[in-house]
Amino acid sequence: MNWEQADVFVTKLFQFMHQKGAIFDLEVAQLIEMYFKSHPNKWNVSHAKISRKGECNSCKSILKLVDLSKEDFWELSYNFLERSVKKSDIFINTTRKEFDQYIKFINTHKPFEFVLDGLNAAHTYAGVKTPKTLAVQLLRIVDRLSKYSDKVLVLGRSHMQRWPASIMSKISHKATLFYTNNSSQDDTYMVYAALASGPEALIVSQDLMRDHIARLDDPKLIWQFKRWQQTHQIYLSVDEDSKFKFLEPLRYSINIQGSMSEGWHIPYDDKIILDPYEELNNWLCIHKAT
Repeated sequence: MNWEQADVFVTKLFQFMHQKGAIFDLEVAQLIEMYFKSHPNKWNVSHAKISRKGECNSCKSILKLVDLSKEDFWELSYNFLERSVKKSDIFINTTRKEFDQYIKFINTHKPFEFVLDGLNAAHTYAGVKTPKTLAVQLLRIVDRLSKYSDKVLVLGRSHMQRWPASIMSKISHKATLFYTNNSSQDDTYMVYAALASGPEALIVSQDLMRDHIARLDDPKLIWQFKRWQQTHQIYLSVDEDSKFKFLEPLRYSINIQGSMSEGWHIPYDDKIILDPYEELNNWLCIHKAT
């Protein structure tokens, strides 16, 4: 076997998978493991986990964050309006007038640093849900966000205006509020506000936005959106006592990283069903033996 030629082929394969953002399945990962373990240049191969900050628990190196380029971000922002928002089916559950008013509102008040799904956040309360308990839960979450920034947008539904006025008033002093119709598609509103606010804005929601992704209808746009979502969405993690914490975006990209000189980190999918907010976290850590 000509190992030099094989290494060139393997490198090109890994680079292709990296560019496409594709993930090997477990069977292919096992073949890759066999390849490097039988290599005459002596490679160490281990199955690893990566912390949310990007540290490999095997070699302790930090993975890179491969964020969207500026060009990709602005292309996503433009195409989001053209291919998603302007599709006529968005107006089944909202009105063009409402959305036009919303766009004007965002353009007046942007940029925001956090865009919060208000109803989604309120319903993380684990006890008996009443207008008061939901409003209090929302206030607690907004209060925490406001400690990081004074540019917080809370997207709510119109019925939330009937929640206790004293609590909602406190929220309005800590954040900017916008109420949509009860039937509106709030994920579209959230994403628009975040994209319009620039590449630093973050969305805060437990919504995975799978329906929204399905609307995008273009492979490159879907790839851009998923990459943006992975690095710009904060999830709310709540325990049985309604205590919450923010699960920050990953500080690394779930993508093949490395080279034949530096070694490789290769994610793979073992097909085990994950909880809704779990990220794939199976990796081959490959580096030269010392």
